[in-house]
Amino acid sequence: VILILGRVARRPPAGPRGRRGEPLGPLDGVPIGVKDDIDVQGYLEAAGAIVLGKNAMHELGGDTNGCNPRWGTPTNWHNKSYYPGGSSSGAGSALGAGIVPIAIGTDAGGSIRIPSSFNSVYGLKPSHHRACTMNSSVCVVGPLAATVADLTIAYRVMSRPNPDDPVQGLYTPSVPPSLSSPSSSSSSQKKKIIAIDEAWWSRADPSVASVCRRAVDHFASQGYTTVPIRIPYLREIQLMHSAACVTEMQDLARHRHPDPEQWQSLINHANKITMSVGTQTPAGDYMKYAQLRDLLMKHMAFLFEENPGMLVVTPTTPMPGWPRHPGDDAYGVSDANKTIANMSYVYIANVSGCPAVTAPVGYIDPVQGEGKIPVGLMAMAEWGCEEQLLDWARDAETYLLKEGRQRPEGWVDVIEVTKNGGLEAKKNI
Repeated sequence: VILILGRVARRPPAGPRGRRGEPLGPLDGVPIGVKDDIDVQGYLEAAGAIVLGKNAMHELGGDTNGCNPRWGTPTNWHNKSYYPGGSSSGAGSALGAGIVPIAIGTDAGGSIRIPSSFNSVYGLKPSHHRACTMNSSVCVVGPLAATVADLTIAYRVMSRPNPDDPVQGLYTPSVPPSLSSPSSSSSSQKKKIIAIDEAWWSRADPSVASVCRRAVDHFASQGYTTVPIRIPYLREIQLMHSAACVTEMQDLARHRHPDPEQWQSLINHANKITMSVGTQTPAGDYMKYAQLRDLLMKHMAFLFEENPGMLVVTPTTPMPGWPRHPGDDAYGVSDANKTIANMSYVYIANVSGCPAVTAPVGYIDPVQGEGKIPVGLMAMAEWGCEEQLLDWARDAETYLLKEGRQRPEGWVDVIEVTKNGGLEAKKNI
């Protein structure tokens, strides 16, 4: 799940404040994990976070299940016969197990939101350029967390102005962390609107749709207004997004190899199949991609203008988890149809650049193994409206209070282990 760094933990330099016993920042002493495709040094360490190590990921971020035959596949602690989701698989697994309260992932096609959903935690895909910028037309960096409070703090630290990114400076700064009630921000006073595209919802497995419908009914009982919308060309935009992702991934792999002609020697068999598709994308398709993206962004802008404060709500994934099968760990998984299906709701935020957040809203019975499968509900907001999404996520957090979020069997209270058992107790984890 976590590749530990050279030292026990990467503790940021204390500096004068630390030597005086003052906190370094809002994350002082908080252990976090960082996805393997992100540089460690940055804002979170400056805020006092302790980076335990690099989280495992699906090779090249090339799928949404998290299978990695080279380095090992992280565990879904809710049901070990299911994948943890990907590509931020180690982040989702570590949070699900209770190892860290916050992890940092990347998201080009649900790679933050899908593992968050599969592991019953919260995940935020920020607006493009809101946080650290990736070398991609669809990929962003964002937080996953065990609670909405932790997600909020991590996001607000990550979204601080970056002098090296002039686009980020165009956004209005997010509300800083406050000791007052987190729901007292101005965004919570806006009209609360949930937008539903019924045709889009029809893609979900009935078991997933049922859980998510009950959650939407709860929001309606709490003062949210539901309005119907339609987003055109969903199928075409999804295929365009998938082609763009594999094209960018193979290009990245090619330029990492000393001999670009031998780049496939670095990757596993399943990814060779997937990435080979990316080498066949003609320039004309990229032109169509740009045109479809422009059309989508104009349509989303129209919808947000017609319905100020609107949140587009869908299941996070249409699938009731992704079962593991014998041979996967040895050879990998190549099932493009299932991969694309798993991204049925997440890709619009990546193509349009809109922010989106996922929250756990229930559990369903598995088809194999022991332990129920978590289900997530996702909301997408207008560009730069992450604070509105965090308000919605806090409302979603109260939804499961009655029955409670289910801790998996492998969940560990790391603080209590450290207090009461020390190293002897850790041997039993």
